[in-house]
Amino acid sequence: MALVIASAIGFFWFTIRAALRQSEIREVLEKQLAERSPNYPAADVETAVLVTMIGLAVISVLLVLGELLSANKLRHQKLGGRRALLFLTVLHIPVFVVTPAFRDGGRLDEIGVLVQAGCLIAASIIARLPAITTWLKSRRSPQAALFATSPR
Repeated sequence: MALVIASAIGFFWFTIRAALRQSEIREVLEKQLAERSPNYPAADVETAVLVTMIGLAVISVLLVLGELLSANKLRHQKLGGRRALLFLTVLHIPVFVVTPAFRDGGRLDEIGVLVQAGCLIAASIIARLPAITTWLKSRRSPQAALFATSPR
C-alpha cells in the first residue's frame, strides 16, 4: 500500500507543478505540433493539444485512483485487489512513457516517472509473493464459517 501511495503522491506533485505552468507547456506543444503539421489551421492545433492534455490528465487521474482502490482492497485481504493492481500497473506504463513530454518538467520529471513506475511495479510484484498469497487466502470465507464444526 505504501508503494502505491508513494507513486500517487509523486503523480500529484508533478501534475500540480505542471498545472501551474499549463499555459507555457501548451504554447510549446502547440508550436511543436504546428511545425510538424504546417497545413493544419492554428485553431485545430490548439484544440488538438488541449484535448490531448485533458485526456491524458483524466486517464492518469483515473489510473491513480484505481491503483489506490486496488491497494485498499489488498489491505482488506481481497484477492481481486492484486489482480486489479497488476492490470492497472500494466495500463499505466504507457502513460508513464508519454506523460513527461506533456508536463515538460525536465530531468527531474523523468526521474520522478521512473520512481513512480518502479513503486507500482514493485507493489505488483510484492502482491504476487507466496507469503502474500497465503495471507490473502487465510481470511476465512463466510461459507467456510457456516460449515465449521466446533470442538466438543
